[in-house]
Amino acid sequence: MPPDELEPALDSLVAHELLFVQSDPRSPERGQFGFLQAVVREVAYGTLSKRDRKARHLAAAGYLESDRLANEEEIVEVVASHYLEAYGADPSAEDAASIKTKARDLLARAGDRAASLAAPAQAVGHFEHALELADDPLEQASLLERSGEAARAVGNTDRAGAEFERSIAHFESAGRANDAARVSARLAEVLWDQGHIEDGLARMERSFDVLSSGEPNEDLATLAAQIGRLHFFMGDMERSVQRLDFALTIAERLFLPEVLSHALNTKSLVLTVQGRMEEGRALLYHALTIAQQHGISGAILRAYFNLYLEPVDRVVEYSRLGLELARRLGNRQWELNFLGRRTSVHWRLGEWDEALAAAEPLLDPANWEAAGFALSRTLPVLAHLLVNRGQLEDAEKLLPLRQRAATTAGLVERADYFTSLAMVTRARGDLETARRARDELLSIVERMGIQHETTRESIAEAFEISIESNELDQAEWLIERTKQRMVADDDYLAPQVARFEPRLAAVRGDDAAAAEGFERSMQIVRRSSSPFIRAAAQVEYAEWLVGRGRTDEASPLASDARAIFERLRARPWLDRLADLEASLRANIPSLR
Repeated sequence: MPPDELEPALDSLVAHELLFVQSDPRSPERGQFGFLQAVVREVAYGTLSKRDRKARHLAAAGYLESDRLANEEEIVEVVASHYLEAYGADPSAEDAASIKTKARDLLARAGDRAASLAAPAQAVGHFEHALELADDPLEQASLLERSGEAARAVGNTDRAGAEFERSIAHFESAGRANDAARVSARLAEVLWDQGHIEDGLARMERSFDVLSSGEPNEDLATLAAQIGRLHFFMGDMERSVQRLDFALTIAERLFLPEVLSHALNTKSLVLTVQGRMEEGRALLYHALTIAQQHGISGAILRAYFNLYLEPVDRVVEYSRLGLELARRLGNRQWELNFLGRRTSVHWRLGEWDEALAAAEPLLDPANWEAAGFALSRTLPVLAHLLVNRGQLEDAEKLLPLRQRAATTAGLVERADYFTSLAMVTRARGDLETARRARDELLSIVERMGIQHETTRESIAEAFEISIESNELDQAEWLIERTKQRMVADDDYLAPQVARFEPRLAAVRGDDAAAAEGFERSMQIVRRSSSPFIRAAAQVEYAEWLVGRGRTDEASPLASDARAIFERLRARPWLDRLADLEASLRANIPSLR
């Protein structure tokens, strides 16, 4: 209708309170009309014949496309809905196929847009509707792949896995081996999330055998980089480097920034566990630089996450940046990973209440599907915190959450579980189970080295179990092995070794070595970023001093340790200090 005919009709409908007009100057919908009551709208729409509905939906879609869609991408969903309704009004019409195609393409476009705007759950819905209108297997395969990516970002790994499986099947049936291989790399991550890393790796290796005889391309390089990553997490460093170098060769030649960033990232991890810290750090920072220069958000997130060996203030900053980026992207899985990282950092800095607060979403059953890796990495931290607060029952409740990791081929998850099991069972006096857990941990350390965060956290517990079990040769071997493989200024391992050496000497009755070791340990632990390590080392030294009648030297150590343990609310250590302080007051050298 011409405006001069339309406007009086609209004004009349507004006057009769059937329509309203948005007049708020701050509203992006200012000047638009709507039905005042939904029931009136439904009645009005219901009185239209299907033919009229189709014509009006097509007219609305055509108007929006011609006048607005080119410049206003946000209404693509509205246009798609009009085409969808037009198709549904008469799916047997001659033009139905073209309308259906238009609706499918716009729904897919809406899905891509939702994914780019941190709305992956909405993207999944759009891709699902587009899939219902797709007849071509290759089109279905593409939509399933994109839907799977969005589902994984939401944290729905079961759905993501199912979508990727269907996508692979469609690509393979169409003879598109490269595309199938690319999706296989995505599926492998889902299988890893679900505790089946070996299944994902086996599938990818089969795809690699097929593709590696052909022309090198991005899909092959992506696949090789992902295979290298999974070999690393299964502890096969040699195979990992083989596949990573293969991927990097292709990525350099074709300049594939995403492959370069991910492959360099994984290779940095391999170098780190081999003790080549500076070389590994250089590769990891360059992986981050490439990802940032090319706006590759997934690679940026992964680089932030893996910068865990930096000085603690930088780790805090990278975890903040990663959490903010994950939330902007609407990626629930990475958000939970960075909440896990914050939990670890707070724990290390002695901010235990803040650590528990950061971990709350990981312990929510609603998030367990998305939080698998994050919960695994946080389990030893929470177990240590709760055990050292005397909340042994709460710590025991954590173990069933990741019990399946006891048999997984993924070494990080296994180490996380057995470290937690060792802590809890040692605390409750079950040294037999604790020793078995320690032996599992030491076998993983031999494959993964001592520099990866998961194995570093197991070293202290393995030593404690060896001392309590009076396996002194085992404890000495562990200390020497750690000293041989750690770097000199290691902020986590160096203070731990400084604690362990004099304790072992004291147990063996070598007072001269113990005295020298305790003095050296005080210099080292006071520089540590961990208040807990400092306080524990001071208590251990003070107990040794009291046992030798040197109470004047022990008193300030006990006083400083008490201030730390009171802030941490570390009840078992406060009880231990109470016994020590009683001996100090009585000036009786009774503690050994």
